[in-house]
Amino acid sequence: MDDKSNFEKAFDRNMSGEKRNLRVWLINPPLENPWRTQGDYRLEQKRETIRFWITITALAISIISVSLTAFIAISKIQGI
Repeated sequence: MDDKSNFEKAFDRNMSGEKRNLRVWLINPPLENPWRTQGDYRLEQKRETIRFWITITALAISIISVSLTAFIAISKIQGI
């Protein structure tokens, strides 16, 4: 019976006992658009920046709106 572990067998050439390196080939993942230019990249970054600032502005307006609504509600409750 062979006393080698499976790990050792992975580095064994033809199970003969001669050691060699384990070879691994890396394959690049497919790109969604391999022909994208630097101008396309910059345009995309500009769009994302604009979206970010629109989101921040909407968040600020929302916080102000909630604060004013709470202030009006509290002032009405205290006035009654």
